[in-house]
Amino acid sequence: MLPGGRPLDPRRFYLAYRAAAGFLSAVALATYGLYVVREAGLSPLELVLLGTITEGASFLFEVPTGVIADVYSRRLSILLAPLTNALAFIVMAAVPGFLFVAAGSVLFALSWTFRSGALEAWLADEIGEDRAAGSYLRGAQFSQAGYLLGIPVGVFAATVDLQAPMLIGGAAHLLLALGVALAMSERGFVGGETTGWSAVGNTAVAGLRAVRGRPVLISIIAIAAIGGTSSEALDRLHPLIFLDEVGLPGGSAADEAIWFGIFSAGGLVGGIAVTELLNRVINPERIRSVVWALVALESVLIVAMVFFGSAQLFVVALVAYWTTAWVRQAAQPLTLAWLNRGLDPRSRATVLSLQSQADALGQTAGGPMMGLVATAATVRVAIVAAGLLLLPALPIFATQLRGSEDPPPPPGD
Repeated sequence: MLPGGRPLDPRRFYLAYRAAAGFLSAVALATYGLYVVREAGLSPLELVLLGTITEGASFLFEVPTGVIADVYSRRLSILLAPLTNALAFIVMAAVPGFLFVAAGSVLFALSWTFRSGALEAWLADEIGEDRAAGSYLRGAQFSQAGYLLGIPVGVFAATVDLQAPMLIGGAAHLLLALGVALAMSERGFVGGETTGWSAVGNTAVAGLRAVRGRPVLISIIAIAAIGGTSSEALDRLHPLIFLDEVGLPGGSAADEAIWFGIFSAGGLVGGIAVTELLNRVINPERIRSVVWALVALESVLIVAMVFFGSAQLFVVALVAYWTTAWVRQAAQPLTLAWLNRGLDPRSRATVLSLQSQADALGQTAGGPMMGLVATAATVRVAIVAAGLLLLPALPIFATQLRGSEDPPPPPGD
């Protein structure tokens, strides 16, 4: 804690951090797709290779940064995230071109892995698993609301200069790091018994053993890998559907920036609504209800991606794209609640990081494949194919529905 710091209640800090991080990410990234296509001039293959580089870096960084959070300090890991993020955005915006955007993307991946798993593990340590499970859903809403508020700021900056949003977002992340240093406590953390490389190895092995010993964790990680393989095409190529295939209403650079802000805003408003609906009807402590919700969301995502890739009208493409955003946002906290149940606190962040690592591995493997499909055929074909790649996840969900049992209700219920 820096001198003069006053720690917040852990749940309040978690919600405040998610809101602030969402706001600053929106400022930097709301018009990112427009920046890499119009300003940096990347081709479809370069766009997907950029994603491969990013996710490959995530794959390499996930376990080491997760071990840092498990052995040394969750708070240290979370503090390093915005510091690295600040550098990432500044490098990406410094020179519009593939090499600088790729270098910034590697730093962005590092910043994400510092936070991935650590923030959720820290909250579970501080307030307990049961309270944390409900807070994940609420935190997702706060993040979405913060992102929504940041979109107009990013769009306004982009109408002046497409590099400005990332430069502003990078500088503002330094302030977020200061806020973490002043306001974040760490009282429930129990680090590893040893330090150095032996601790890193021991914690990583403990995380792998935890996964191997629980079939449900293997299923979740397999689903993450499948989702990563599919999501890369949508994440990297969707700007080309709007800019080159269906076209945008208007035609000026300012119009394009405004539309990209609308894409983000509409996706977030719907995401907040769907997450709130699930928060009301799904009990995150009831595993079967969580899995059923994830099955429904995955099915809708497949259909939406196929419609988006094949859309001929702007309105159809817009609704389909928004639907993919709503579904993916709503699924994240449910997956966290499912994965986080019953984990050993000593390896919690590492196991959570393994799930993110599986997603990164899927994106690393699927990215070049989808890039080649987009180059050899069309961007449309690549996105439709990416949607169909999600189909194998459905039978994996089904095996968990057959094998999972909810705990009995307490007496009197």
